[in-house]
Amino acid sequence: MKNSLIIAVLFLLSVKASAQYSFGAKDSARNTFKKEFLLNPFTFFISGFEVGYGRVFNNNKENFRVLFAYYISEGANLHSDEASNLEAYKIDLQYLFTRPVQGSLRYYLGGFLTYRNIKLDIAGKPASYVAKGSSANFGVIMGARSYLSENFFFDLYFGGGPTVPLNSANVNDVDQKLFFPVKRAVTPRAGMLLGISF
Repeated sequence: MKNSLIIAVLFLLSVKASAQYSFGAKDSARNTFKKEFLLNPFTFFISGFEVGYGRVFNNNKENFRVLFAYYISEGANLHSDEASNLEAYKIDLQYLFTRPVQGSLRYYLGGFLTYRNIKLDIAGKPASYVAKGSSANFGVIMGARSYLSENFFFDLYFGGGPTVPLNSANVNDVDQKLFFPVKRAVTPRAGMLLGISF
């Protein structure tokens, strides 16, 4: 999995370099697109699929995004050897205050609210049982967007905030720590997105 991520990052950097050579630097302060489609390609490596939709407001100074992710894995190897049939989803709302600049980068700072729900089978004695859990997470994020062409961009962000379990019956069995936190804690956030503005 580490090799796949390294290859993907190197690929994106080479695409960025060739795009800047071909198209020149995008002036993010003059962006005329108000809608965006978002995709997180890295969730494919952990049996997931994440897409989103965004809107730009107030002369490119504010951005609202909704992201939805769905994960399904028969093996659930990220959790433990005793887990199987993992199924999970999350809904992520982000409100960002952006700083357009003269050039291809756009910086932002904002807040997020995330709902997570997860279930998986746990091998037990004498039989397996289905463990379920859900949580809410909120906090702050900061990041940067780099335009690869006029309406194609790469987005990288990080931050964090408190995670609050909403269903604590099986919290120890379903908590995925950094990947899918359910336990009560202050947890970090990070994300990488590819986007198309339209």
